[in-house]
Amino acid sequence: MKTVDIEINRYDILEKVVQATAYSGARTPPQGEDDAAGRFFRVTAADADGKLFGRYWDEAAAALVERIKQFVRTASFAGSSLSLTLDLSGAYDDSLTPAVSSAISSYMVSAMLARWYRITLPALAGGVEDDSLRLLREVERQLCHRCAPRRRRTSSVATRNELT
Repeated sequence: MKTVDIEINRYDILEKVVQATAYSGARTPPQGEDDAAGRFFRVTAADADGKLFGRYWDEAAAALVERIKQFVRTASFAGSSLSLTLDLSGAYDDSLTPAVSSAISSYMVSAMLARWYRITLPALAGGVEDDSLRLLREVERQLCHRCAPRRRRTSSVATRNELT
């Protein structure tokens, strides 16, 4: 068994969520002449939305831990980060750890955006939610990936001599 530790900073994720909501608010076409500025402020996350995003963080982290619970030794997401200690197969490819961490970060952003867009941009919410589920499956797939077994090579001369 291999043990892998992954830590995702909560404030980095929240910053990405705020950037995405600002971009979506600016890029969403207005519904009327009076809606241009109003749409931006309705979609963009503000400091006052901090408690709501805190709840979204907790829900996304809990869903992640539930989905990958077969690998989770310990999990903590109450503080300023999501900390996971995962027990993986001895054949797990360690080079995938940065990709797993990146996929978890992307999942957290997407899951939080999906919840936010249900309130502010219902037309986008379904697509973003589908993307978060795809990312969650990707995390699970990467954790199940194993390196192919490798045969130890012996010298061809020794092998031929042993056979005769």
